[in-house]
Amino acid sequence: MSDNGGDEPMPTQKFLLTRDNVRIAYSESGSGPCLVYVRGWMSHLDVLWERPGFRRFIQTLSEHYHVVRYDMRGNGLSERQGVKISLELMVSDLEDLIDHLQWNHFVLWAASFGGPTGIAYASRHPKRVEHLILDGTYARGAKIAPPMRRLLLVLALRFFPEMAFSLLSNATVPETNRSGQKTLDIGAKMVTPKTGAQLYRLAFKTDVTRMLSKIQSPTLVMHALQSRSISPRLGRELAGLIPAARFVGLDTSAQNSWEGDQVQMLKAVEEFLGVRLVDPALDPDPGAATSDRPFIFVSYSHTDSAEVLALTSHLQTTGFNMWVDTGGIKPGKNWREEIAAAVQVCHGFVLC
Repeated sequence: MSDNGGDEPMPTQKFLLTRDNVRIAYSESGSGPCLVYVRGWMSHLDVLWERPGFRRFIQTLSEHYHVVRYDMRGNGLSERQGVKISLELMVSDLEDLIDHLQWNHFVLWAASFGGPTGIAYASRHPKRVEHLILDGTYARGAKIAPPMRRLLLVLALRFFPEMAFSLLSNATVPETNRSGQKTLDIGAKMVTPKTGAQLYRLAFKTDVTRMLSKIQSPTLVMHALQSRSISPRLGRELAGLIPAARFVGLDTSAQNSWEGDQVQMLKAVEEFLGVRLVDPALDPDPGAATSDRPFIFVSYSHTDSAEVLALTSHLQTTGFNMWVDTGGIKPGKNWREEIAAAVQVCHGFVLC
């Protein structure tokens, strides 16, 4: 798992024209077997790269794979004005991207609202998708929220984006210390209010249930068990309807898996793909902390969790290995023994 921080330059953006002449922005990084990451929305290649957690996530994958990620139509650096939006068009955009790259076989990782696009593609092109990862997503959009809540969110995105972006940010990453103005600025860079409303209206009416039985690729379904955005119940339903799919629940409330415990998430992925993604020095088992890098024990009050987790995320990107009690002690473990083991092997303490 890379901890290169911000030293690596931003990947160069490239563009292609889809069959209906919509400009799609994409970027490539790394080398090796091919992997395409379907983010869904809201998305912006440059803005996401500036997020340390996302950058570290993509850098880690790029150490083993030729990774391509892109902004869906209406998002980020892709064409945003006057474009038609539908699930069929988003699937055809992915088809055009894969054809443009001339890939015959690849890993398809589809996250959140990119999930239905990945599901539809995998059901249509079973011989191309070697492995399918569905990350925090769903099959039936109508189950994401009650009808009135869905309607209010769409109207807020269209006419009161400040409130909508704040609500979405809080649901995606609870207890974030991101300012309201920064949240609004980031959202505005990703989509216009009108397009945001269109995208969420599409998400809520999408139903790809009938496509699930056609998926032939080995499939991993991951889902944040405390997600406030998309219930883990929908992830379990998804896994149950895909032949021989594997479900892994992530012990986090972060809807985006790269904003939660990346080690936990990547260990599930490396077991599924059969590659080593996690640096042994970052393994959550404190007894395995044999790295030469400083191993830090962090003690804090949960009332300060937002500030502390921001601090520990920064320290991890700058080369520190650390143990932080974020509720990640596994069921059946003795919490006193877990803490004592971490204290015994640590090089120092951070007391907040």
